Amino acid sequence: MKRSTPVLAIVLAPIALIGLALLWKPAIVPLYVSVWHGNTAVQWRLRSGDPQTREKALLDAMSVRSPNEALFEKIVDIMRTDAVRQVRGAAAHTLGQIGHRQALPATAKQALSELILVGDDAMLSAVMNAAGASAAHNPYPDEVTRRIARVFSEQHFEGVYPAAAEALGQIGAAQPMSSEVFEAMNSVFQRPDKRGIRERLATACAQIATRQSLPVTTLDILADMLKNDSNDRIRIQAIYALAHAGADYPAAKVLITEATQNANKGVQEAAQHGLRIMEYKQSFAGRDPAALALDRSLPVETRLKALALLEVKGDYLRVREQILLLAADEDRQVAVAALGKLHQVAGSPDDDFDRRVLIPRLSAAMSHADPRLRRAAYEAFSRLSTSNPGYRRRAGDFHAQFEAGAADPDANIRVIALAALLAGAPGAEEEDAIRERALNDADPVVRRYAVSWLVGLNLKSDKRQALLDKAKQDPDASVREEAVAAQRKWESRPRSWPIELVQMWQAGEYAKLGMETLTYATIAAPVMIGGAFLVYYMARLLTYLFQRRWRAVAVVAVMAIWGLASYGMFMLYFVAGHASRLDTGGTLLLAGILWAVIAVYAALGWGMRYLIRR
Repeated sequence: MKRSTPVLAIVLAPIALIGLALLWKPAIVPLYVSVWHGNTAVQWRLRSGDPQTREKALLDAMSVRSPNEALFEKIVDIMRTDAVRQVRGAAAHTLGQIGHRQALPATAKQALSELILVGDDAMLSAVMNAAGASAAHNPYPDEVTRRIARVFSEQHFEGVYPAAAEALGQIGAAQPMSSEVFEAMNSVFQRPDKRGIRERLATACAQIATRQSLPVTTLDILADMLKNDSNDRIRIQAIYALAHAGADYPAAKVLITEATQNANKGVQEAAQHGLRIMEYKQSFAGRDPAALALDRSLPVETRLKALALLEVKGDYLRVREQILLLAADEDRQVAVAALGKLHQVAGSPDDDFDRRVLIPRLSAAMSHADPRLRRAAYEAFSRLSTSNPGYRRRAGDFHAQFEAGAADPDANIRVIALAALLAGAPGAEEEDAIRERALNDADPVVRRYAVSWLVGLNLKSDKRQALLDKAKQDPDASVREEAVAAQRKWESRPRSWPIELVQMWQAGEYAKLGMETLTYATIAAPVMIGGAFLVYYMARLLTYLFQRRWRAVAVVAVMAIWGLASYGMFMLYFVAGHASRLDTGGTLLLAGILWAVIAVYAALGWGMRYLIRR
């Protein structure tokens, strides 16, 4: 049997590697996840006698898309009975994370509740964290929240108290809690010696207030802490709790307004944010933003805020019609804001709605007497023609509209239209004509923008330089300044590494040239070595597969080892690349170490070559 690798295999090897790379994300990774993170595989690993394997499997169980009953039973069993406390805690954490996105089985909720009611400190923090994380989809009985609240009056490890406060905040935001729970929290607030716990509970109250009501007794205490507490972090959380509870606590607005004058900047900013929260809740909470935006009896500021909140999702057709109605609103500010959202509802120029309604509405706005509306319409159309694939392909169909915009009396509209014409120009000759037109415009605003375009355009160097030189002689000072800035930006643009090396040679910077060359060579060497051997190994694999020889299995093993070695090289270079700034000596020492490792890497590749040829 010949040992030589057929030329055809060497040719096909890079193609096979490219195909493997293309399949990696859409096919191979999902296949790995579906197998390794599937119910059966995770349950099998959870039965391992090695605690680290069980803990890793519990982490992977969070990624199982549809956990089955058997998997839940195994996780619950580990949480209750595993001999290693850390593994039991990991099981509780896994249940919490799964419960964060879906409802848990009754057995899992019951196990968490029981461990909260009768568990020791070793597990209490873990199960309270799990209950809090899963609370949004899994309501817990009052006896559980009352038990968590009693923690603050008991002796526990320090880590138990923060977990209890966080759990009450998460559970309290998801479901109403009994008065006993808030009484326990209130008693802690009245204990100045409980500084850390008071901070955590203030944060929990702010979280609860976002979704549920706080008792007046608790709000009174929070108001007192806002006025008198010396801990600014507690005062900040009190502000947020009072802001969210403003509708139930009339004094909140006055207290928060006073806090905007507080000496502490963090308290000031929180108070300003709190007032915005109250304003939003008063105007928008529970109300449809589209209905508010369309309500002409409201102040224009309120309508504009509602329009900004309008999202194009859910009932897409209804929202689309509403935005078009707003684009024709008699208030110019509302119409301009609505035109800015039209790109979100556009489909394609061939769609019936776009052809029948959207494009005619935009075209009408482009010829409106008010320049603000015309400008907003051209901006919307320009965005469509550049960001929407359907409109970008048909940009030529709207040439007449942009030509009209390029002759508009408003300079800003001419800028938008000329930029759109330039982006959609079919060839270099048309680009030159549009460029000349912009650079010769009567208004310096247009000329200034045209100069800024020269930097990013695909122009020949002599033509660009001639246009920049002409702009430097412009009668308007702002255009001349823009030309100088554009020249500077063009000359300081990043260059490709061969050009940089030539420039260093021409400037006589030989020491810098040597260090740069060493750097590029040190980076390129492992890439070339790794790629060359990988292609060779793939060629051998294809050869053995064609010959139907079992040695192909050995090649797969060699490729796996080579992949691990290459990953090790990557991590080494990653660490080296994040090293602190080094002087010349340090850089040379680092390069020497890397080249020694490169030699070992190449020797490994060459040695494994013999393993798969024999």
